[in-house]
Amino acid sequence: MTYDLYLVNKIFKANLKSLISVSQDGLDEQERQYKDYFKKLQTDETENDSLERGAHFANIHWILLNSILLSSYSFFENHLFKLSKIVEDRLNSKIKIENIKGSGVIKYCNYLFLVGEITCANRAIKNWQDVNYFQKVRNLIAHNGGMMITDPTKKLENHECFKFLKRHTVIMAGTFGHIRIRDLTLIETFCNISSTLSDNLTQEIEKKYFKNNC
Repeated sequence: MTYDLYLVNKIFKANLKSLISVSQDGLDEQERQYKDYFKKLQTDETENDSLERGAHFANIHWILLNSILLSSYSFFENHLFKLSKIVEDRLNSKIKIENIKGSGVIKYCNYLFLVGEITCANRAIKNWQDVNYFQKVRNLIAHNGGMMITDPTKKLENHECFKFLKRHTVIMAGTFGHIRIRDLTLIETFCNISSTLSDNLTQEIEKKYFKNNC
């Protein structure tokens, strides 16, 4: 399957904007519902499920935003695969994506950088180092229930992601550091970084594999 370089970049960035928009719409709607719920509490117009509704409003923000972060990271991972396939098709090398060790973002970065010789795919670049933290956070949410600590003898403050999450206003609840994204700061940062990386990769791929072949 062959992908269109310019189209996949455009669609990827449009999807990121959609995720931000969906997030904000969801937060606004939940805020509206919460105000209505709180007003009823003040006027004793409570319903039978008032306790459940209260628990819902206490948790819905981080449930929604944690899920949005997972989706945005998945979009980025899939986008890198498509860029790698474009390079694979143009390069016609015996070394294929499947021959590269690792998985996901790391695998595609290594292919683009080592085989495709796309310099901005060098994982030593700061933006890629930030992506590494996002990957760690994503894995904690997806595979560990969002819990940062599983060993009670370890301190949350010593976790490799603690300072990163604190800088992006993410709540790490309890002794075990349950990750609860409460606003768009972290997600917007990821979208901005991945969008910049996508533009840089697209431009370099275009220069190396398209313009010279006109």
